[in-house]
Amino acid sequence: MIDCSKTIWVLASNLGDEAITTYYKRQLEHLTDDQKQNVNLTPLLRQLAGIFKGRWGVRIGHTNLFQQNIKC
Repeated sequence: MIDCSKTIWVLASNLGDEAITTYYKRQLEHLTDDQKQNVNLTPLLRQLAGIFKGRWGVRIGHTNLFQQNIKC
């Protein structure tokens, strides 16, 4: 048996790419670099959490991956 309790899993996927592109075009593209530094990404993070949870059905939010000050 392998103890994975202290393991960080890194998933590489283009899942969510469309959501990120759409968010960027609607919310960020027109901003200056300075303005982009202060943008609230919470709506995008919530959307991505839903996409990933729906795809793999795992408790991604439980790993704190998407829960930086967000309740998913």
